[in-house]
Amino acid sequence: MFMSLLFISTVSSTGTATTTIGSSGTIVATSTASPLHVDGNQIKDTNGKTVYLRGANFFLYSGDPTKIWLTNSGTVVGINDDWATQTVPAIIQNFDKMKSYNFNCFRIHTSAQNWLQSPNYVAHMQELASLAAERGIYVIFDIYCISNAYPNTCYMPYPPYSSAADVLLIPNEQAFVDLWALIANAMKNQPNVLLEVYNEPVGNYRTDSNWFQTDYNAMMNTHQKCITRIRQITDLPIIVEWGYTIGVELAGPWTWAPSVKMNVFADDPRVQGTNIIYTWHWYEGNPQRNQQPLNSVADIDTYMTFTGLTDVASRKAVLATELGGVVGNAFALTWMNNALNALIAKGIGFISWVWTAPLMTNHGDELIATGPNFVLTDKGSILTQKTLSITN
Repeated sequence: MFMSLLFISTVSSTGTATTTIGSSGTIVATSTASPLHVDGNQIKDTNGKTVYLRGANFFLYSGDPTKIWLTNSGTVVGINDDWATQTVPAIIQNFDKMKSYNFNCFRIHTSAQNWLQSPNYVAHMQELASLAAERGIYVIFDIYCISNAYPNTCYMPYPPYSSAADVLLIPNEQAFVDLWALIANAMKNQPNVLLEVYNEPVGNYRTDSNWFQTDYNAMMNTHQKCITRIRQITDLPIIVEWGYTIGVELAGPWTWAPSVKMNVFADDPRVQGTNIIYTWHWYEGNPQRNQQPLNSVADIDTYMTFTGLTDVASRKAVLATELGGVVGNAFALTWMNNALNALIAKGIGFISWVWTAPLMTNHGDELIATGPNFVLTDKGSILTQKTLSITN
């Protein structure tokens, strides 16, 4: 739900992503996804073709994206199921269904604990990335939380912001930088992977009146250290984000707006460089949070201009890595439809929240309903109508 920054650097290997439809209607992969780079405000592949990223996020409890997958039969592959015989086939079914809707990007929350402690986790993540690449799908791996207990997201990845359980895994900033060295080494040969340093870091915004000056500055410095360490290992894309609330409240009140408008992040001198994409998380407003949600075309255009998004998108590459909408909510679905039209008109890609939520059958945000045959929700129908209309 928050403002964020995405940094992408080109990968040295090459390749193109093409698929064909087999006689049975299944997706048949013929090659891998091409590495991306930024040219002005465009994202392009190694052949110089503009790539419009669109797709879905994956939601999970444990921070482990290998363990909770809905299948064609409606069953859920869970934490105790066999990787090779049950999880991999389920992943393939999901990726093939995404490809049938013309998705080319998939964003996954992960935890530090799994990268550091879970047996076979690194190998499984490498295989997951390869399965996506075979279908021309890019994968964004982020760090969503430190330890696995859900909900256990902390708003910065190290003390004094994290819990006692988190501190045992990541005791300080350097340990977090070292974690990214581990991940970078694991993924350096995966040309379709993007590395997102931390999901929605916002510090102690609820209790610290100086959160922007203190916590923002701390996390920007951490981002720079992680970028530097990753760049010693690989040129894979790096995603960096910061922010909270600006993507939720479409109308205000904006008492702190000058501190969080998009151009503030996009022009921060500490995180400049080549092949950078700026991203934010965009959700409809929520009256229960004393927000003033607006959903008309004019309202959305005003929001995009006011927040600096229109300005940044005119000169730099931009991607919405979370886009909201609520199943069965007429207001939210109208907002989503109009927001998607605005993004497509400006050439801004989007990763919708969320693909499936099989352990939360009434989650309300899912594109695919829990049950057999990957049936689209009303939200999913709106999104896929848009993605199927995109030709690049």
